[in-house]
Amino acid sequence: MMGRTFSFNVLLFCGCLLGYGAGCAASTLELVDREVRSLFETAAPAVVKVHAERCPQPTDVRVRPLHAVGTGFFVEDTGHLLTAASVVEEADLCWIDAGGQRVNARVLGRDPVSNVALLQVDGSFPSLSFGDSDELQIGALVVVIGFPRNLPSAPMVGFVTGFDSYCGRRALPTTHLRASCRLAPGQGGGPVLNARGELVGLAVARHSDDQSSILPAKALRRIYADLKQFGEVRYAWVGLQIRDTDRQVVVAGLATNAPAALAGFREGDVVVRIGDHEVRTTADVLHAMFFHRAGERLSFTIHRGGQPVELTVTAGAR
Repeated sequence: MMGRTFSFNVLLFCGCLLGYGAGCAASTLELVDREVRSLFETAAPAVVKVHAERCPQPTDVRVRPLHAVGTGFFVEDTGHLLTAASVVEEADLCWIDAGGQRVNARVLGRDPVSNVALLQVDGSFPSLSFGDSDELQIGALVVVIGFPRNLPSAPMVGFVTGFDSYCGRRALPTTHLRASCRLAPGQGGGPVLNARGELVGLAVARHSDDQSSILPAKALRRIYADLKQFGEVRYAWVGLQIRDTDRQVVVAGLATNAPAALAGFREGDVVVRIGDHEVRTTADVLHAMFFHRAGERLSFTIHRGGQPVELTVTAGAR
């Protein structure tokens, strides 16, 4: 009910600004203010400040901070919390600040590919519930909670502005959300909530144009499951070398004795589908493979000589 009311209030607010009267706008602003504060007050107990320290090494060749601070959040009442992997990179000691109390934390696993880390502390804490990130569309309202510049936690309201498969020329491991939220140092790893207060992503990076990059909850759940079970993410690998050519993905090479080679792939094959995912760019391939694990059987549809061919590949470990 809160989510529907909040969405309606935002729409009403926009209508008021378009000319329905200053009194209407003022009253709607007050409603939006109460909704955001209520959402923040409900979620804030599950959001904590994460500290990471590392010992300097004689072999250090670049300047790296000895003490990093970021944001994390609990996803289970068993003491499991998620944060950005960059916050706890090479940390020798980690702890969280929970309500003014220092609680030591263990790093259960880090994934530099997705920039996600899983920590655990002793005790039970309030947690956030996963929402459906696939429901988000451009213009959807989101709220990021974090600790900007080592200050107390605060909400930041923004809107989904796009869906990114690339960062510059680099293909992302899976599609990321882009939102109009300017992340400050200390907010990395913070939870991203929808208007219902559900977890729909993790803030992983900021852009120079005051936008933030968000790993969607669908991808975050996949990373979390692997880190919790294995301490690492077991990405699927088939050994294809691919390139983009005129809105097609062409096999440019095959690793020797790789799963793809054993399944019958050839150079020059055009990949058009992986399971239910249509393929038009290399980013589509990465996005489709992101949600599969080593050992799974994957169905590929390719074009060879203008004819469709179905191939089944048992994925190996990356």
